[in-house]
Amino acid sequence: MCDYSCVRIFLFLLLLPTISSAKVIELGFPGLTHRVKVVLPDGHDPAKKYPAILYYHGVGGEPDTSLIQQHIGGQPWIVVGMSYFQLGQFNMSRESMDKELTLLRSVKRHLQTKYGMDSSRCYVAGFSKGGWMADMFLQADKSLAGGVILAAGHLHKYHKTPVKYRKKKPVFIGVGRLDGNYPFALRGVLHHRKMGGIVTMEEWPDLAHAFPKDGSEALTQWLALRSVTKPKNTNSIKQQMERLLADASKLTGFKQWNELKRIRALPYAKVLGKLWLKQVDDSIKKTEAVPSVQKEAKALVQHRKLLFREITERSLEKMKEINFGYIKFLAEFNGTSQAKLADADRQRIVSQIKFLKENQVAVPEDEKKQPTKPNFPNNKRRIPGNPLVK
Repeated sequence: MCDYSCVRIFLFLLLLPTISSAKVIELGFPGLTHRVKVVLPDGHDPAKKYPAILYYHGVGGEPDTSLIQQHIGGQPWIVVGMSYFQLGQFNMSRESMDKELTLLRSVKRHLQTKYGMDSSRCYVAGFSKGGWMADMFLQADKSLAGGVILAAGHLHKYHKTPVKYRKKKPVFIGVGRLDGNYPFALRGVLHHRKMGGIVTMEEWPDLAHAFPKDGSEALTQWLALRSVTKPKNTNSIKQQMERLLADASKLTGFKQWNELKRIRALPYAKVLGKLWLKQVDDSIKKTEAVPSVQKEAKALVQHRKLLFREITERSLEKMKEINFGYIKFLAEFNGTSQAKLADADRQRIVSQIKFLKENQVAVPEDEKKQPTKPNFPNNKRRIPGNPLVK
């Protein structure tokens, strides 16, 4: 059997495409259990340049393109369902990470050479395990134009000293509000913004570790903006967003407030400029003046402070302080929607406290402000177990 050194030398040369139709292509690589699946756009012309998105599935899945295809709105994308050398949970050594990077780069080269992929518009995406991979690839491969992290976030640094992006990179993070990975998604927002990313985050209310059945409007917009080098018709974007605002105006109180905040966070909102955003902000402030919304708005501000502490602290002592903060919060904002979420968040903190007590994790003085210990990737060690990671 060919060992890994053999794979690294001959991986690209041994790439074996099998064309099942004019539109769908499968790529085989030595050592892969599943072949990489490539879907070309309708009327594909290899002489033209196309954006591409390489999607990594979750644990137990197989190479798949359906989620991305459902969100590209007929735009001419090359959509790739990626495979893994390492199946199972996200638990990678330096060696296995190198293998996955080799596969990623080999696929990119092949798409650029044979199928007209625009190397300046190549994105990586993934759900759950695939989301953790997307986060790592964005750190490891400077040539990626951006990425989509779903039901995951930022857990470990690829470089001991993080390397900032050479230019602004769009990053989309989507996560269920009840997902155990939610705090890591928030860490992803902080990390990629710090690295120079332009981050869009969408929370999926009432969802745990799952993707919305009806899809994600925010992801559809994000991909639409990435499908072109520059939006040509902002009038159609404005009309679409104005329709959403008109529908929101038919709501009242808490429901209207929530919908306005959702609209404000959509990718298209950023395209319409400061004046349009100010109009939405003014509408949000107006709804917050309604007595039934005032307490919810205040609770949201306080809740975000607790969440920020959770994602920036990691010691047992600090977790205990945050737990006490949640107890006070629940007493003050009992009956609000934020209280229901905070109760679930507090249970997560309790689990963290129990985990830290059982493992007695010692945190070096110079690392106490780090949310996670940057010990990945490493040739000898693997990612330590964490009760929040899926």
